[in-house]
Amino acid sequence: MRTLALRVLFVAGALVVGIPTSAQAPSETETDAAIARCLDEGGTWQSSTMLTASCVRPTTDAGRACTDKAQCQGLCVPGADAYDETGCSNERGVSVCSNRRRLLARAGDTLQGVCAATRRDVQPTNCGAHIVDGRLVIEGCAD
Repeated sequence: MRTLALRVLFVAGALVVGIPTSAQAPSETETDAAIARCLDEGGTWQSSTMLTASCVRPTTDAGRACTDKAQCQGLCVPGADAYDETGCSNERGVSVCSNRRRLLARAGDTLQGVCAATRRDVQPTNCGAHIVDGRLVIEGCAD
């Protein structure tokens, strides 16, 4: 029933924004198989965006030093030392928080990060703070 509700939500949202649904929406059988495969592999099925859900799997390289997501199974993200516990920062109108911690670095700063503890099968946007080519990138989340 949950997968049916997700498909209905996806199709309704796609129609609102004008996305062709025939090429985008997986069948209920495909979705059920993807969920089963995800759970069998130790993942959890979670919302990716307002319109989609995907498998989130643990990584085996979590915490390893990195300067780009190409060096990780998931994203390369700022490490714990890149945050101040006092709150959130606002970068060009985008609130950047991590458990109510304020990111000390600014977009474009050179930064070494760590490989994230999880990875998504579907990452429609790399929203939030992550590191690309040794520089901090801060992107807003959009569906």
